[in-house]
Amino acid sequence: MEWAEYGNLREFYTTRKNLFDIRLKLRMSLDIARGLSFLRSVEILHRDIRAENILVTLNDTAKLANFQLCRTLRAATFTSPEFKRNKNLERVRYCAPELLSERLPYLKYDYNCEVYSFGILLWEIAEEKTPYRYCVDIPRLTSLVSEKYRESFSENNMIPEKFKNLSINAVNHDPESRPNVTTMFEVLCDCFESFERPPHTHTPSNSASNSSQNNQNRTPPEPTRKNSLMQKIRMKISKK
Repeated sequence: MEWAEYGNLREFYTTRKNLFDIRLKLRMSLDIARGLSFLRSVEILHRDIRAENILVTLNDTAKLANFQLCRTLRAATFTSPEFKRNKNLERVRYCAPELLSERLPYLKYDYNCEVYSFGILLWEIAEEKTPYRYCVDIPRLTSLVSEKYRESFSENNMIPEKFKNLSINAVNHDPESRPNVTTMFEVLCDCFESFERPPHTHTPSNSASNSSQNNQNRTPPEPTRKNSLMQKIRMKISKK
């Protein structure tokens, strides 16, 4: 595994606030979306998307980590006892409301749950704050989320409106109303490209090459048989 020089995402934005500007927030969000798109392409769910499981490398690249709970799409259902065993306050901060019911024997974890967790993470990236940081116990946090309370963006936050709306839509209480991972990847591409593009400039001679480069950036990663990360994930799953 590549060495994560700057630790996890929360450690990064806590200790390196002066470097965590809007551009880097957009790029890291896109890094994470690219990783989730890859997992979706091979029908694997991470099942534990949160700041502590995003590592930051020497070149400020954000990478998904800790695949301990990951499962293939067909095997992603939680039993209530299993969910309780893996349930802690930090995980619940990112849990979709449909996973917080204790009355059901089985809890279906699907892409909608993954999107919800990513939506919470996007808010954290924009605000540089722990989600529901004033909640110190699981019952209180569960009650808030079940009552449709979500963290709001601060008025002076300069992150693009598209980004904010994406995060808000991703944490919709209705799972079917949330965007899919591919849509999130595309919106974050738009956010980053718009931020990178200098205003009121246009170079016709470079338009074709720029278009080609943009299309390349927008292409979600395709799975390959020799991909070492994929092999490690499947080995971990097969041992469970």
